[in-house]
Amino acid sequence: MEFITVRETSNEPEARMIQGLLETNGFRVKIMGAYEAHYPPTYPIEIQVPEGEADDARRLLDAHEHELETEDEDADDADDGPSVGLQVFGVLVALIVLGMLYRTDLLAFIDMIRGWF
Repeated sequence: MEFITVRETSNEPEARMIQGLLETNGFRVKIMGAYEAHYPPTYPIEIQVPEGEADDARRLLDAHEHELETEDEDADDADDGPSVGLQVFGVLVALIVLGMLYRTDLLAFIDMIRGWF
């Protein structure tokens, strides 16, 4: 049975994570170039599976990489700051506090604010 390379990396922990993902999904995996006979490992580290399983393994790895990229994009979107609703709430609270500071009727205070725009 011939094993062929489905991924290459220069990072041993990444190679082991890929190996774990493939093995968890039923693939037989060989790692070539990592701690074979000496330290440091030779590069690149090759992740190999049997030839008949290579296409399925590549599809799995591609899908996993796409999922990770999507999660990263979602995390980036989540860091855009407070939501519009929270911003509006903050403005309303600020207006109420300012109204209290000026000891003004709230409606009169809002009319005064409207005059600024």
